[in-house]
This record gives sequence, structure tokens and C-alpha cells, in this order.
Amino acid sequence: MKNPLRPLRFSIRRPWSLAAILLYVLTANTLINTRNVYERPQNLLRYDQGGYYSYLPAVWLYGGDFTCSFYDSLGYRSQEFLKDYQGKKFNKYHVGPAVLLAPFFALGHWEALRSGAPTTGFSPPYLQWALIGCYFYVALGLLCLRSLLLRYFDDVVVALSLLALALGTNLLYYSTHEALMSHAYSFFLFALLWYLAVRYWESGRLPWLLATGLVGGLIAATRLPNLVVGLVVVGWGLSSKADLSERLAHIGKFWWHFALASIPFFLGWLPQLLYFKLVHGSWWIHAYAGERFFWDQPLVGRILFSYRKGWLVYTPLMSLALIGFVPLWRKVRPAFWGILLFFLVNLYVVSCWGNWWYGGSYGMRVLIESSAILSFPLAASISAIVHHRLGSYLFTALFPLFIGLSLLQTHQYSHGIIHHDAMTKKAYWAVFGHLHPAGKKVMDRREKYLDRPDYTAANKDREYRGKMR
Repeated sequence: MKNPLRPLRFSIRRPWSLAAILLYVLTANTLINTRNVYERPQNLLRYDQGGYYSYLPAVWLYGGDFTCSFYDSLGYRSQEFLKDYQGKKFNKYHVGPAVLLAPFFALGHWEALRSGAPTTGFSPPYLQWALIGCYFYVALGLLCLRSLLLRYFDDVVVALSLLALALGTNLLYYSTHEALMSHAYSFFLFALLWYLAVRYWESGRLPWLLATGLVGGLIAATRLPNLVVGLVVVGWGLSSKADLSERLAHIGKFWWHFALASIPFFLGWLPQLLYFKLVHGSWWIHAYAGERFFWDQPLVGRILFSYRKGWLVYTPLMSLALIGFVPLWRKVRPAFWGILLFFLVNLYVVSCWGNWWYGGSYGMRVLIESSAILSFPLAASISAIVHHRLGSYLFTALFPLFIGLSLLQTHQYSHGIIHHDAMTKKAYWAVFGHLHPAGKKVMDRREKYLDRPDYTAANKDREYRGKMR
């Protein structure tokens, strides 16, 4: 393959893409501080977020109390994330985000000691550093993508692509308002895994593959179905039968590289397996008992277009990524097959989950990490448009509007104007464009059009699931 991969570095010759990442960091920091997110732990530490975060105080401050009795004694509700499994309580949410946030938890503890704040693990210093850690990892992920994208696209196109991901999708919301969810960390891990894998395939050096294995293990410890991203790792650089033959020959010759890489993969996954062993005595727990996949009933249309959570309704800029597979085939064929295969398989898996709207959330949150991989077709699409005279005019006019729409909907969801799980077409348009505080008449009209889901029925009744919109 041409264009050897440049290492991660701040190149002043390509300032626009760095400026895009800096703009994301400034925006995220501003949102966190103006909304004082870290001063409202009663909101931040509920349900999924409470589950992901609870490992940190449990391990570092409460002597490994995985029953989370300290949660209840401090006025929080551990029952929102602890589940029963064969008579024992366990945390259904995985340990990966807590592993990544451990250094920032330590910084929060240090600041709490220095400032005299309560050293409970829940006071503002802990949560502020956790939120900083979240957008720090997203920024690192964007840097990894920048390094990959700059091989094939000019700096302005890369900058626009990174802005689209960082400000034009629900990644911004999940790295600020709900920064303890797993998606922003998975976004970082996807981007880093991709970067490391490309370095290995192009250099053949074992350390790159060992690092890839470690990151793969962390992905498993964060959200197991996300291992489907391995299709991108396997498929990178394959654009012909000759490439495939060469790849298979490499694997056959250096099989021991891959055998060794299984060790750091296991080490990355080990914290999750140890947790299962400690709390239940076995190395594996079916964490989502009572929930299931409907493999013969994929609801792809709902995932993409539903007003309840549809990906392209709440992040319409990503439609450029779907269009971008055509110019990607023409311009960056070595990236095409791996990305396309990942996208199709991942979309199928996501659309088969019983609770296909993925609970109370902003947009199709389960596809946030996928946007890291879709950065290539997104950039290919933007490149094709801006290098066409008429297209460049249209893009200049419409791109800021779509960024603005994403920021508006982020504002609406964070203030409860967009409902967390019951939106319909009529409800969406009833509140469209309204800022906080929305008037009583607006909210009453929205309330009339809401369609609240039955979570139990969706995981048991195929007919009910199929009828949901």
C-alpha cells in the first residue's frame, strides 16, 4: 500500500484538522462547566452510568465492596444497575470504562484531598476529572483518525470530517452530559485499535500487534458485541485476490505473532472476568438475562429512520458516510471492504436486539462508536462534494446548518424537550426548533403524541417489537 502511515504528531503543516479537535475540546469543556454536570451526581450516577462508574469507588475507596452498599448509604440507588443472578447481586455493566478512567479517578481523589472536598468518590472533584477524562479519550480517538485520514485526504477535508463526528453527532452529548456511558470510550478504543492494526499490517512488527491485542481485550471488557470491529482489522488493505493471498501467507508465516497477541487480549479482558469470578464464583455471567436478540427479525429501517431513535433522524450528517461508500471504493479501495463488512454486520447485530431503541437515550447511541470507522466513507463523501464547484457551494451553506441542528437537538434532549424513549413523528415536529424553556402548550402537545414503549414486551413478543415505530 502507498502512503506509509504517519505517527501521531502535531504537524503545523496541517493545522485545520488539529484546530477541529481543539474546537471539540473547547466545546466539550464549555458544556461541562456551563451546565455544571459534575455538581449533579444524582443525575450523573444513575442507571447505566452508575453501573460503569461504581467499580472505581468500590475498588479504590470501599475495599472491593461490589455489593455497592456505599451507594445506598450515600443516598444513591444501586438497585438501578445491580441485578440478581442465581441469588447473587452483580453489576450488569462492564468494567472497561472504569479501567480507562482510573487515572482520572486518582486525580479526582488527589484534588478532593487538597481542596477539603468529601473523599467519597462522588464529590465534584471526582466527577469533574471523570468528565475531563472522557473528552480526553475522545480527543485521542480523533487524533488517531486524523493520522489515518491524512494519508488519503487533504487537511481541510479531514478537519470537516472530524468536526462532523465531534459536533454533528450524539458523540458530543455522550462525552459531556452522559460521559460515564460506554460509548465515548468505545469510540476511542475503535479508533486506537484501527490505528495500531494498520501500523502492524504495514510494518509487520510484533509490538504493534501486541498493542492491538490489548486494546481488543479492553473493547471486550467494555461491550462484548463491539468485537465485531475486528472485521475492520482483518479487512484493512484487502482490495484484490492478490492482497488476500498475501495476507493469508503472512498469517501462516507469522502465526506465532497472533498466538502471542492473544495474551495481551486476555489481559485487557481480564478485569471483567475477574469481576465475574469475585462476585459469583464463575468466570462468566449472562449479564443481560431476560433480554435477547431476534436474529430473524432485524429492524434496520427503525434503527436508521425511526423518530423514536433513528440514527439518520438525530444525526443526519452521517448520511454522508453512507453515500461515501461510492467515492471510497474509487479513492481508497484498501479501506473499502473491511469498513463495508463491519458496517453491514454491525448494523444487523444492532437491529436484532430486542430493545432496539436501546432504552432512554439521545439518538441511536449504540452506533456512536461505529462513527469512528465510518470516518473514511464520511471523508470520501465530503472530499467528492467540496472538490466539485456546485457541491462546494451547497456544502458551505448546509454543513453549518446540520452542525447547528445537532447542537440544537443536543440542547433539547439535555433539557427534556426531546423525550428519552417515547418520541414519534408528530412529537418530534411538535417540539422541533424549540429551546429551553419550551412553553407549556408545546410540551402538552408533545405529551399527547408520545408513544411509551413496553420494555418487557419488546424482549418477549416478536409481534409487539415488529409493530413499534
